[in-house]
Amino acid sequence: MKKIMLAVILFSVALAQVQSMQKVKMDRKMETLLVTLFEAKPQSIELFMTEDGNYVVEATYEGQRITKNLTAEEYKTLMEKPVDKYAILGNARVPYLIGQTALGLCVYSWTLPVSFLGTESFDDDTWRTYTAIGLVTPLVYSSALFIFTRNTRISGGAAYGAFLGGIEGCSHGSMLFDSPRAIFPASLAENFTDYALGQTMGFTPSMFQRKFNHTIYGYYHYLAVLELVGSIDAADDKNTMRFSTLVSLGEGYTSLFLSRKADYLTYGDALFELRASAMGASAIPLVLASIDLYSSDMSIDENVYIGTSLAGFAAGYWFGNRLSCINDLPGTAGLLTFFIPALCDLAAAGVGVLVNSDGYYNSLPVIILATDFTLTTVVYKSLTKKATVGLVPLHDTDGTGLSFYFNPAPLLCKNEYIKRMPIASLSWNF
Repeated sequence: MKKIMLAVILFSVALAQVQSMQKVKMDRKMETLLVTLFEAKPQSIELFMTEDGNYVVEATYEGQRITKNLTAEEYKTLMEKPVDKYAILGNARVPYLIGQTALGLCVYSWTLPVSFLGTESFDDDTWRTYTAIGLVTPLVYSSALFIFTRNTRISGGAAYGAFLGGIEGCSHGSMLFDSPRAIFPASLAENFTDYALGQTMGFTPSMFQRKFNHTIYGYYHYLAVLELVGSIDAADDKNTMRFSTLVSLGEGYTSLFLSRKADYLTYGDALFELRASAMGASAIPLVLASIDLYSSDMSIDENVYIGTSLAGFAAGYWFGNRLSCINDLPGTAGLLTFFIPALCDLAAAGVGVLVNSDGYYNSLPVIILATDFTLTTVVYKSLTKKATVGLVPLHDTDGTGLSFYFNPAPLLCKNEYIKRMPIASLSWNF
């Protein structure tokens, strides 16, 4: 009985201590500076603010946790230090190797021999050389990375960014140089570039997903604007693709660097931004397509389709970006906003085959638009949660309970709900 009472007392004390501390939401700079307090880099780190305005830093290692106490003045001094390189907590080496192995199998196995041997002529010896190089390349590439990264802690952003960079580089190299020989070196270059950016600058997977979104937007923007102003020349397709690729590259990397401080962005948010932009770009054109199908004596001008698509894209992009400030969407939920509406679109097409009616086919674009909008909204609302935009304590000025809080959310988001939140507050506990 005494042991039970002692356990209850200890649990109550521990619970009271936890309740007396407020967890502080950290950005990557704060994490990096707090890591310097420990001799070895932890797997994760958390910061708590006590009732008296001081701080407790909790670092997690394999099988144990280590805590350090900071006074308000010590915390303030630490946060004022500059940061040259963000700390990498955790280790995404295994996901990195999986992604690179997939690139080795699916991309480098055939682009490497094409890069060196070309595709101009084939004979028995050439085919044997192609086959030999293609079968050996994945093993050599994966083994080399396994050896070179054996003592390296790889960030999740670097792992995901390198994988996406390898995919993006295939398109960029092929279109920029108009040659299949350029696919391998361009893919490898963008792969390693994004890996280095993720390691040195602390970009997260969500930021690299946003970069991937903008590489797609770049092609769309350039080609749509050219078509709108009537500047696309079929005889000049090579230059058109080169310039659209340059726009894709520029827009992708610009968005990556502009997102550097977007710590509110989750992977699901970035996926939903792509979804919202695509829905906005297709909304009005789908309605116009249905009108066109019903009208036998008139046809809507192509420029109307393009202009309304660009305007809808801007609205969808703005809306998706604003929602990413307000809500947090898990990565799998972001994928579901694509897959569930797509399944219903296929089902709607299947119903059309069964009905075999001209009226149904003429209405199919609007049916697809309605199902896309409805199901995307349902999935988003059922799986999203409010973003953590609580006040972030910067320091306790003199350890007497006088504290200053700063909330950057109203400066980042234009939403009326967020804008009404206080940017700063001053409190004094006595």
